[in-house]
Amino acid sequence: MDMIGTIPGLVTGESFKYYWLKFFRIILYMIRLTDPFDIMFRFCLQQYSKKRQSDLISFASLIIGVIYVAHTMGCLWIYLGKA
Repeated sequence: MDMIGTIPGLVTGESFKYYWLKFFRIILYMIRLTDPFDIMFRFCLQQYSKKRQSDLISFASLIIGVIYVAHTMGCLWIYLGKA
């Protein structure tokens, strides 16, 4: 997936025409963002049932995702304000 976003930049230079391909990388990293937290939560929540673990992990992943998206939107807002 990284190659999809990287190869056009190497071949054509830093062209904004193909810059949208870098969003594939961002989406992939957003999906993989919560994986380390899932492992940590599964270890910490071993005493609970599998259903309870799944619910708590899903909720924590949602919160982490919301914080990440809010941070990204804040950075974008600041970037657009300086432009």
